[in-house]
Amino acid sequence: MTPAPRLNRDGEAVWRRFKLHLEWSEHFALVFIFNADPRVTEVFRERLADIHRARVTRMRRFECADPAELADSLLPKLLTTGAITLDAPYWVDLSLHAEAPWRAARMNFLARLNEQRESLRRRLLKDVGETPAALRDLSVSLNDVGGVAQALARWDEARTAYRDALAVAEMLAQAMPQDDDYRNLRASFARSQRS
Repeated sequence: MTPAPRLNRDGEAVWRRFKLHLEWSEHFALVFIFNADPRVTEVFRERLADIHRARVTRMRRFECADPAELADSLLPKLLTTGAITLDAPYWVDLSLHAEAPWRAARMNFLARLNEQRESLRRRLLKDVGETPAALRDLSVSLNDVGGVAQALARWDEARTAYRDALAVAEMLAQAMPQDDDYRNLRASFARSQRS
């Protein structure tokens, strides 16, 4: 039997940040993992599935057989109100296929998902209200959207998403200065936007 892949020290640090982000995201999180080693991605997927095996909400895994399914079928399914308000994670591995049609479909999927950022935000706030936790979730997710836009070299979109995330984080820090989570959110974003 082949031993399960392990993470090195840097990988464990990324896992801890990823897990903390998910713990903070009580209602909604949009997280992207960019990684060239499928074994590392598998470790993250398995750990996330392990966390949810002990809960009522199980992780759902989506796979597409055809590149057109990403934007035509999967994206609408992920953007439905029921999907974004469940506490179960959805795992979508966009790195399974390296062929040109899949690369183009991935870029289109991520661009269209980014375009839906504002409607997701409005739906989330409508569903869960403007509670501090919901606003924190929104802020963290907007910061992640900025990271995706930056990775795609969409500088204006990245700047807008980062600015929006920071504005929400600053509002929370001012409204709740005694809460370390909200105070530290700004510093966390500043570090992630520099890397």
